[in-house]
Amino acid sequence: MTEATTKVEILDLRADKKNGQVRPIAKTRTGWVWDFADMIRQERIAAGEKHSVPLIDEVKDRYVDAIPDPKPAMVQTQYGRWVIYHGLREEVKARRVEEKANLSEEEKAKLEAKEKAKAEKAEAKRLKAEAKVKADAEKAEAKKAKAEEQAKKAQERIDANKAKAEAAVKKAEEAKTKAEAAAKAAAEKAAATAQAAKEKAEAAAKAAADKKAEADAKSAPAQDPAANAAAKAAAAAAAKRAAQQANA
Repeated sequence: MTEATTKVEILDLRADKKNGQVRPIAKTRTGWVWDFADMIRQERIAAGEKHSVPLIDEVKDRYVDAIPDPKPAMVQTQYGRWVIYHGLREEVKARRVEEKANLSEEEKAKLEAKEKAKAEKAEAKRLKAEAKVKADAEKAEAKKAKAEEQAKKAQERIDANKAKAEAAVKKAEEAKTKAEAAAKAAAEKAAATAQAAKEKAEAAAKAAADKKAEADAKSAPAQDPAANAAAKAAAAAAAKRAAQQANA
């Protein structure tokens, strides 16, 4: 015996898209907005209303009464999408114009006051947004100016330190050149002094040797030429030793 096969319903949860709008899944937080709008529309059709399309306040009231923790702003957005999805913009506009024309003077005044308050609120919101944009721009500009000023000061410090370092290097080089020149001059002066002392010592030694030789010649006139030459040689050797001692 073959067991009977139980058939189950397959739900197609793929999004339904029309006029550029995607219909949300039914009975979700956003889907209920569409569901209530559809319900009210069917109710108005059944009641024989000239314009079946519901207005935002009707949908919003139904949603707020039925859904826990409702989000009115979300209702506004989803209602607008529902209207576009069904192509009901012109019908919504026509209903509003007709209903406005049928209002009493008091109702018209109330509606105009409501629309005025709504426009003023929108304008205040726009001005607030513009003020925020302007304030943010001014803040960004001030931040940019501060950063540029800090960068400028940092560059000035770098330039000043560089100039200071270059001046120090130049001063050190000048001091080095001056010291080298002074050392050279001192060395040249010392060499000149030593040379003069040497020449003076050699002259004094020569004079002493000459004087001694002359004295020796006078005291021994009978000596032969060989003895005189030996005496002169001895005197020259003594002068040389004297000069060496003076240089030392």
